[in-house]
Amino acid sequence: DAIRDRPQAGRAAIHVGILNGTPRAFGHALLECLLKDPALPSVTVQEGSLGELVTGLNQQKLDVALSDVSIRSQDQGALFNHLIGKIPVVLAAAPELAARCRKIPEDFDGAPFILPSLPSQVYHQVQEALAQWNIRPHVVAEVQDVELARRLAMAGHGIAPMNEYTVAASLPAGRLKAIAASRSFGIYESVYLITRKRKWPNPMADRLVKNFRALFKSGRASPL
Repeated sequence: DAIRDRPQAGRAAIHVGILNGTPRAFGHALLECLLKDPALPSVTVQEGSLGELVTGLNQQKLDVALSDVSIRSQDQGALFNHLIGKIPVVLAAAPELAARCRKIPEDFDGAPFILPSLPSQVYHQVQEALAQWNIRPHVVAEVQDVELARRLAMAGHGIAPMNEYTVAASLPAGRLKAIAASRSFGIYESVYLITRKRKWPNPMADRLVKNFRALFKSGRASPL
């Protein structure tokens, strides 16, 4: 079993990498998709930087990597970026703070904001939106970890841009509210699965790409 990459009594195994800072809601949805597979695979998950994920894929220590940014490789054509979907990003805050934002975007001027830090793909989109609106929020923190930003927003420290799935999954319920939920701010967060060209690819990885993409297209990817 060990030689055939089956660590537990004939069960297929898959090794998944998750980019640091990728929203936990995406990782949760990915694991839900894997655990519902009829093959009942043995799943190993590790988090890391872009460089660590590329190394893991190149050394075949990882079968697939989850990321919110595409990954470039020095080996032309070695890595494949599978775009799973684009998720709308909303501005969320504790209900008390959200209630003070009635005129959009005027009420954002001087309001406390918790912004994503680089290398988040949302960082540049939010900066462009703020410049287009010609407002200057009071930036109380810049954080890479979406979960930390969610907790800070729930505690009332500021308005945080985050994807709809993260807001929907926020517990306790009602502690985080999307501002102007019916309005699109034109900001999106992408979801990628990255695989590497291999002589003997793991069939679980190919099936995961197809199933995960189908899950997002069906609108059933919410971790709730």
